[in-house]
Amino acid sequence: MITSAVTKRLPPFEVSKVKLRTGEFILGICVILLAAYVLVIITDFPDFTLRGKKLPGPRFFPMLLSLFLIGFGSFFIVTSFRTRSNSSLREGVISFEGILNCFVILLSVLIFMPLCNLLGTTFTIVFLGSVIMVFLGIKWYASILYSLLLGLLARVIFVDFFKVALPVGMLFKIFK
Repeated sequence: MITSAVTKRLPPFEVSKVKLRTGEFILGICVILLAAYVLVIITDFPDFTLRGKKLPGPRFFPMLLSLFLIGFGSFFIVTSFRTRSNSSLREGVISFEGILNCFVILLSVLIFMPLCNLLGTTFTIVFLGSVIMVFLGIKWYASILYSLLLGLLARVIFVDFFKVALPVGMLFKIFK
């Protein structure tokens, strides 16, 4: 009778372990709808042709972002059907730290362009990225490394690849 004693201690099998997280589901749907709207709008954008050669034009970057948004929206929809867990995370609870995090990120979005005009785009990406990541709890040396990589990647993509003139900044114009 050892088997009956062992089976009495096992928890019963639950069929309904899947819980829909409504906020993530709605966010996924909204992101996909936004991406679809952008894809519809950019169909009217003209092609960019130079000397008979078709180059990435004004519709390329919005199309690329829309495809990323569709992928992220799909990810949110799929992850909204996660299984229940006994984690210590408090879902749906608004905390002071959460509000402060949102405030810091919104503030950084608002001061991004003025800082770009003052310090230059690459330095602003590195500076603001590092500040935000340290504020959100990432170690300072990791945040500086990630921000440097992001700034370098943005510079290579936009300046070297797409030949977009990013703001150099008034402080760095002095040294030219």
